[in-house]
Amino acid sequence: TILTIATGLSAIAPNFTLRDINGQNVATDGDGSFSATITSDVLGVAFASIEGATNLVFTATDAAGNTSSTTVSITLDRTAPALSIASPLSGAVVPNSSLSVSGTVSDATPVSVFVQGVPAQVTGQAYSHTLADLSDGALTVTVRAVDAAGNEATLTREVEIDLGPPTVAITPPAAGALVREA
Repeated sequence: TILTIATGLSAIAPNFTLRDINGQNVATDGDGSFSATITSDVLGVAFASIEGATNLVFTATDAAGNTSSTTVSITLDRTAPALSIASPLSGAVVPNSSLSVSGTVSDATPVSVFVQGVPAQVTGQAYSHTLADLSDGALTVTVRAVDAAGNEATLTREVEIDLGPPTVAITPPAAGALVREA
């Protein structure tokens, strides 16, 4: 994993020439703008092995050779949220036209949860949403969680919506038929 940074130097250190980011040399254009691909943190640890908070250290030099550094904290997040569905149970038969969907979600960053593509209510690590106006038949409930970095987790549950009583059909013997048992 690498980190690509592009900006103007004036946003970091006005009147300075950028020398390096995390000890990795950086070339700047005449106007102080730069684009750099950084592969490790300031300690030399590869970004590919870092999950969570880390720092970028920008070092700049002025015309007299004086240096200045500034540190920018970033968070590397490549992990999808942990998502579970507590209700409904898989294979549930639901005798109503509404269905409460709930469960838990956790991540190191804020998370949005969607049920059938509609935002769910998230409180702490719990989420809930009620589906309404459901019709008879099979229903695949889809829950998707997206964290602040765009990592996603998706789960589904198969349920059956059954709004009416069963239809019973009795076929009596034909009139005048002879039967052995009643």
